[in-house]
Amino acid sequence: MAAASFFDERADEYDRWYDEHEALYRAELQAVRAELPPSGPGLEIGVGTGRFAAPLGAGFGIDLSLPMLGLADRRRVRVCNAEGERLPFRDGAFRFVLLVTVIAFLEDPTPVFREAHRVIGEDGRIVVAFIDGASSLGRHYSRREAKGAFRSARFCTPPEVAAWAKGAGFIGPVFRQTLIGTPPDYPEPQSVHDGFGEGGFVVLSAERARR
Repeated sequence: MAAASFFDERADEYDRWYDEHEALYRAELQAVRAELPPSGPGLEIGVGTGRFAAPLGAGFGIDLSLPMLGLADRRRVRVCNAEGERLPFRDGAFRFVLLVTVIAFLEDPTPVFREAHRVIGEDGRIVVAFIDGASSLGRHYSRREAKGAFRSARFCTPPEVAAWAKGAGFIGPVFRQTLIGTPPDYPEPQSVHDGFGEGGFVVLSAERARR
């Protein structure tokens, strides 16, 4: 996974974004929650400060940034300093694996998707939330990618993410989207819609293929 030095230095600043943009955060949570299984243990890869894992019931989280893991731990997420390419969990340990705005910082998402597939049990699923690189929001962030957290980001498109999921053995991907409008002035309240092509924040959900 990508180096965590930037997030080490700005963990509190990153975490405050969700308080300062509460309506957008609620819309993102709603979009992700719609695709999660109703129960079962979950893991978030790139858990950050636990802003998604905690309210969405992903009891476990891994990240490379120790300051961020400290904040996630305060939100009662069981955390581990580990890489997504080498998950320290047994095969089939989780009902779902969640990734939120992480894949833009991965040099190669393929091994992370494969590891997610390994630790998800039968009838489980992967849920990947990301900034659509072809959207207004993706273009907005791309213009700033040389600054701050976005200097190393590569914003992907839904077909790319679907290809990684299918290549790792996941089937039947579906999409939901929110943050519809022109950044940074989004209309409120935001709603969640099926598919992609309008929203800047897109969620892919795909089931684990049976062994």
